Amino acid sequence: MRLLRLALLMFVALAAGTPSQAGYFISGNDLKGYCDKGSHSCGGYILGVVDMISFEAEKPGSVRQICLPEGVAATQLVDIAKRYLEDNPDKRHWSAPILVWNAMAAHFYCGKKS
Repeated sequence: MRLLRLALLMFVALAAGTPSQAGYFISGNDLKGYCDKGSHSCGGYILGVVDMISFEAEKPGSVRQICLPEGVAATQLVDIAKRYLEDNPDKRHWSAPILVWNAMAAHFYCGKKS
């Protein structure tokens, strides 16, 4: 019985922690599903990606590409990402972090837009 529980636990852990065939854990379709359900995972995921974007930009040698304005609210960032997911259904199969980055870049890109 103990061996069976251990095997089941390992299966669940591996299934939950295995990236999809595309090489990422969460797609835009997954993220939109969380957002549509009103899950706190939606906002938490989006803000986590934005935090990582900011963190990566602070690393030595990095070039800042997204410049969040002072005073921007977390709810604004979540709304922007959710709108991007809604407005770009043709891209929702892409990885969720890329889509969040695209959403932020569309509004807060530091460089010149062509």
